[in-house]
Amino acid sequence: MNFIATKKTGHGADKPVSRLLRLAKNPKRLWPVLVRWYFLHVRSRAIRLFESENIDSAQSFAFFVGYPRSGHSLIGAILDAHPDCVCSHELNAIDYLRRGVSGRQVLSMVLARSEWFSKIDNIWTGYSYSIPGLSQGVYDKPVVLMDKMGGATTKLFRLNESLVVRVGSTLGKDVRALHVIRNPFDNISTRAMGGALNKNAVDTEQLQKSIDDHFDDIETNWKIIESDDLSVMTIRYERFLEDPVRELRRICGFLSLYPDSNYLKDSTAGVYESSSKSRSRVHWPRELRSQVELRSRKYEFLNGYTFD
Repeated sequence: MNFIATKKTGHGADKPVSRLLRLAKNPKRLWPVLVRWYFLHVRSRAIRLFESENIDSAQSFAFFVGYPRSGHSLIGAILDAHPDCVCSHELNAIDYLRRGVSGRQVLSMVLARSEWFSKIDNIWTGYSYSIPGLSQGVYDKPVVLMDKMGGATTKLFRLNESLVVRVGSTLGKDVRALHVIRNPFDNISTRAMGGALNKNAVDTEQLQKSIDDHFDDIETNWKIIESDDLSVMTIRYERFLEDPVRELRRICGFLSLYPDSNYLKDSTAGVYESSSKSRSRVHWPRELRSQVELRSRKYEFLNGYTFD
């Protein structure tokens, strides 16, 4: 099933009536939008009214902080397949909390969004994140609720520093964060090209801007980690691909989830051992390579990353 992702405004909500009127002219494009709206508003309300035990059972809420194209979708899909965890795909839960939506409503939207993603076969930007035989989109009194929205969440925290503390008090749950990193040269290259699906030519000015934007995100996440306002676990994506069972066991321990051997084996069976090296598709002048390596030295979690 091919899902057509809809364009969003800066705060994550769809443009209003004019967009629906345009989509109405093309039923194939309108239907996915209506299905998504149903789960976000109707199904989530039904959960609050008739299945509130699935909100109350959760002991903690977790979310991702990080950088675009760092493997959040893969890790989030694997966690959503755990029988005691529900991980929504790009709900943007933190932004809903920022805008004043109640904690219980956001948690019900997490549950509904997971169901929705399963309904569209866990396909996103042309990639399938489906894990057959496991519990994606299916739950019964989950222990952990979480949302997969990495880079955008970091930007929200940069613009709203008090938001980190507000998340826990609004949700009334223990709150934890997963900080996923990969080689910064790959993150920056992908950002400069305009996304992983693009192959746009990149000039020095674009590359410099992407470097600055990326280190803004790094500085934000570093401040969150150093603040002690939040329990944060850093995950190197390359290590996750190298030994997914070991790293998944570590993640489950952090989230207080029990990973039995079948879950560890089945959920990681489709993980590839190597990731795309976007830096090979961009011309990197020597001075910009040196700049990234120099700026990286400030952050312990980037130790060991080089261009080569």
